[in-house]
Amino acid sequence: MDRRRVARVAAGIVIVALAAFLLASLVTHDPTEGPFPDVAAVAGPGNACGVAGAYVSAYALALLGRAAYALAGLVACAGLVLMGGVSISDWPLRVGGVALLLLGLVLVLALLNASPESTPGEYVAAPGRAGGVLGILLAGALYRGVGATGTFILVLMFCSLGLFLLVGPGLARLPGAALRAVGGWIGRVRARRGARKA
Repeated sequence: MDRRRVARVAAGIVIVALAAFLLASLVTHDPTEGPFPDVAAVAGPGNACGVAGAYVSAYALALLGRAAYALAGLVACAGLVLMGGVSISDWPLRVGGVALLLLGLVLVLALLNASPESTPGEYVAAPGRAGGVLGILLAGALYRGVGATGTFILVLMFCSLGLFLLVGPGLARLPGAALRAVGGWIGRVRARRGARKA
């Protein structure tokens, strides 16, 4: 094996291990541990990754909310791609697509966690941390700038553009292919019905 391949596989293994650490920390997050405990500490098992895991999970959940789980999955995928030596064409566009999808997810989670007190021009977060601080701040800024409807449209744009950049031009052909498949299926059903009547 050449040195570049060894370095790439080693880096991939480290990245997958970091993703596993993040995921294990998030799954076993204990609100009584870390930098901002919700309640007084009680005796018993805490975070599976110890004090470091408690801090990592607390900061990740505070910043991204439930989207931190997606981040752990994305980091693991990046490590596996690196280990496998997969060549990704236009990788800056793909990374941009992933970033837009993550941004869209953070905003969707924040919007789903909106309080009933929210108005079309003001976002108010309900208790909880579905979208994290990032989602709350972005949703609030978007609500103030473009209102609730404009925010919804921008979130759809972020997700659509992110998916397009991640998947590439094949995504643009997907609606046409789906319509052709449905049309072909309808044509076959009609042909069968016509054959039965004859």
